[in-house]
Amino acid sequence: MIPAKNMNPIMRFIEVDNDPLFAPIDVSLDIVSIILMVIALFLILKSIREYGKSTIGIAISYFLTATLVLGAIRLIFILDDDHVYSYAGVKDITEMTSWHTLFYFAIILFYLAGNTLTKLVSNGKGKSSYFNALCLLVFAIILSASIIASMPIASVQNFWANHLQNTWFYTFGWFHITALILAVIIAIYLYVIRRKFKGISGMIGDVAIAIGLLASIHLWELLNETWSVIVVSDDFGEFIERILWIPVFIFILTSFIKLRKLTSIAPVSANESEITPLPLDTTKTVETVEESSLPANSVKDL
Repeated sequence: MIPAKNMNPIMRFIEVDNDPLFAPIDVSLDIVSIILMVIALFLILKSIREYGKSTIGIAISYFLTATLVLGAIRLIFILDDDHVYSYAGVKDITEMTSWHTLFYFAIILFYLAGNTLTKLVSNGKGKSSYFNALCLLVFAIILSASIIASMPIASVQNFWANHLQNTWFYTFGWFHITALILAVIIAIYLYVIRRKFKGISGMIGDVAIAIGLLASIHLWELLNETWSVIVVSDDFGEFIERILWIPVFIFILTSFIKLRKLTSIAPVSANESEITPLPLDTTKTVETVEESSLPANSVKDL
């Protein structure tokens, strides 16, 4: 849209592309989201060190991997939306396919984290695998790096343009619809299972809110970019998305701040059972801790 004479500054900001205010604001929002993510990753890593290869430690490892994947998605937006080097010419279909592939993977990781936590209060004998969590972390790093590196490649862009761009799946917005449905389901799932835990219910609840905010990003893109229910400039649409990403990382950060506070003050509880983080210098095995230091009715699979 071309700005009219004496146009209201607010309307100019909302409706006109290339407003000079966008550049510094967008960069500032990107920096804030990166800082929040880095701090959250630091706290998650500290929690993993404390809980080690226990069940809750494995669950936190899945949260770590999911947060890293979300960080890779933010990097895609920074490279593409800010037209960094060769990413300036990346087609919309390539960006859409790339970040949604990573998003679906992140949602699966959040589910795995929640499912792992439920084993702490489950009567079943199923145990979580630290090796599987580690493999998924390595796979996530390789997948994220491969997708980001391949985005500017002409053959990759042409492949998505030829095989997906004109399909109903893309034009109707099924990328966003699928992501929205998955995010809402997992957010509800985590919000429900949090009731099973006394100590870490607040932590799980914050993660559920973060995933709900991720769902709102897809809803915004669906209404704004795909269905044109909300008509604003492309720059303003991306500005709103950047704003929505900030509380996503804030709630992930606060969830692990809560976990850090709980583990520093008192053991984390699941129902009436205590889940005690393993000290870094312990010489006991998990089995020894289970037999000697936990109450008789405690969760057996740490």
